[in-house]
Amino acid sequence: MTLPALSRYSTVTDSASGTTSFMADRTLEKVLYFASSIITSVDKEAREEDADELRDELAADFRGTLQKVKDLGYEGVEFAGLHGRDPQEIRAMLDDIGLKGMSAHVPLDELLADIDKVVEDYKTLGCRYIAVPWLDEARRPGQPGYPQVLADIRAIG
Repeated sequence: MTLPALSRYSTVTDSASGTTSFMADRTLEKVLYFASSIITSVDKEAREEDADELRDELAADFRGTLQKVKDLGYEGVEFAGLHGRDPQEIRAMLDDIGLKGMSAHVPLDELLADIDKVVEDYKTLGCRYIAVPWLDEARRPGQPGYPQVLADIRAIG
């Protein structure tokens, strides 16, 4: 058995563990990166304040918050939860305002609990991509729970 030419592979560095590996280009094409840089540290307090503020705004006026996004010049949104709303209701708001659902951050446990429903809900919104935004420390590369994460992701397909 010979190794495939490395030109058909991309070097991938995991920012959490710092490990470097090769990934087949055909596999890499399935991965979507939303940032042009790698975040190496986060002010967790500021992040929580921003997240709390946005959650409060969405709870108080979901449609108005989407309208503000459109008014800022954005054409699409990436969801981080549906905030207890029906996907059909949100889709009607998006269509009326002129926004597109692009992608969504969905916790791995939520995804595993009912993959068909999660995929259908976000397809309803027009989302083409679902990203798992976070793994707790015990489930990250190099930790005891990581092999199960890989098995779960493989099971999802």
